[in-house]
Amino acid sequence: MSRWRQFIWMTGLIIAACAPAALNDATALPTLTLIPVTDTLTPTPVTPSPTPRPLPGPADLLPTAATAFPSFAPTPEDPLLATDPIAAELVALARRQIATELDLPSRRVQLLEIQQAAWGDSSLGCPLPDQPYTQVEAAGYRIRLGAGDATYLFHTDFDRIVRCDPANDLWVATFPPTPDDPLVAADPSAAFAVDTARRALASDFAIPVQQIQLLEIRPATWPDGSLGCPNPDISYTQAVETGYQIVLGAGDNAYLFRSGFSNNPRLCDPAYTTPLPSLTPTPEPTGSITPEVTDQTDGSITPEPTEPPA
Repeated sequence: MSRWRQFIWMTGLIIAACAPAALNDATALPTLTLIPVTDTLTPTPVTPSPTPRPLPGPADLLPTAATAFPSFAPTPEDPLLATDPIAAELVALARRQIATELDLPSRRVQLLEIQQAAWGDSSLGCPLPDQPYTQVEAAGYRIRLGAGDATYLFHTDFDRIVRCDPANDLWVATFPPTPDDPLVAADPSAAFAVDTARRALASDFAIPVQQIQLLEIRPATWPDGSLGCPNPDISYTQAVETGYQIVLGAGDNAYLFRSGFSNNPRLCDPAYTTPLPSLTPTPEPTGSITPEVTDQTDGSITPEPTEPPA
């Protein structure tokens, strides 16, 4: 027994001596540092504030009558604006200018009045003191706008608008409707010629245009550019001109104009033109209108010869 014990004991010593040193001195592995848990914040309960009743409606949020801008009804359709796009554009420009100045929507600037006008110089009938202007005839419009309790005056030609101080507002030509005439009613060119002649007469003689009446208009064919009332000191184109003979009346005076499709109505000098024998309105034609030819020598009107029936 003692030998077996000694053998076993010796064997144990040998095994212990052969064991690696790492088993006796094991190195501890590093471990993560634990982060302490932070307490979760709990929001403090808020007591709701009372809501007033009743809530305001959309109508309650509109400006009061004391602070609201003045309201204008839509600008009535003016017959001139409906037929004249240039007049409509100039009115729109004037309204935008006032709207920008007052910081208002354009729809709150109301058109009060628009009148056709003929200006005698580049001031457009609204001259500034000590300011030189070019003497040139210009057709245009006189426009009055309203916003609130104020009115605004503009003078225009066909290309520009001028803000006019009423203190500087000179004579203004207004053009009432041309008296009914069968030719004027049926022929836009005749109506244009009459209106142009009235503007010229009003501008040249400072006659209020409402006092200028159409007495007579006849279609005519002129043998050359003199339109049947030649001036000896002027040369004219030798080409046939078709146009109108127009007689206007103002007071006790009659004024003879002649026009061609390539010439604006021209006031004829009585020294070179035979006056018409009658200044009564032209009767309504019963048939077709026969063109007329003017004899250049004496200015009288002679009916154009017609071919005899076959």
